[in-house]
Amino acid sequence: MKKVFVGVLSVGMLFVFCGCGLFMKRYIYEYSMTTASSKDMSFTDDKIDIVFSIDEQEINFTLKNKTKDTLKIIWDNATIVLNGKVNKTIHKGVKFINKNEAQPASTIPPNAEIDDLLIPTEHIFYNNIYNQWDCFGLFPTDNRNSSLFPDENITKVILNSKGVKFGLYLPIEYQGKIMDYNFEFQIASVKQK
Repeated sequence: MKKVFVGVLSVGMLFVFCGCGLFMKRYIYEYSMTTASSKDMSFTDDKIDIVFSIDEQEINFTLKNKTKDTLKIIWDNATIVLNGKVNKTIHKGVKFINKNEAQPASTIPPNAEIDDLLIPTEHIFYNNIYNQWDCFGLFPTDNRNSSLFPDENITKVILNSKGVKFGLYLPIEYQGKIMDYNFEFQIASVKQK
């Protein structure tokens, strides 16, 4: 009798503490790059080769310097454009708590490469429940209410997001001049997890 009671109590507590999670649907996005002349998630010119991969919360990339001079990524001016809004970013190694501080440029020597990522600073927040810094995804990934889309049906937003475009502006200094690199991506598909 005691084992049955403990089992019923455990199931009951599961519904109380996790009940909303039982009905939550999660979604994953697949992305493509729409920047001219790119058929995959890469771009090349006479100065750089860059390959992108996009995760739930960030845009990852590997950038190779093809020149005989150093290149510098000017992080303070890099932005991600989501839903028509320009978002300041942080890159790898910057603590979330320091999201509003200046970020020194990264120097890439000739024929060298850098692996890095960008996260919109507006998506970074302090989670009072867990007492730690956290961040929202680039796009909503489950059907719970979201502060990014507070007045909308999140499931509808997610399912109708195929084809939504977003951008990345990455300024790179070469021989004292800033080269403006603008990359455009889109959501190629949305699937339920």
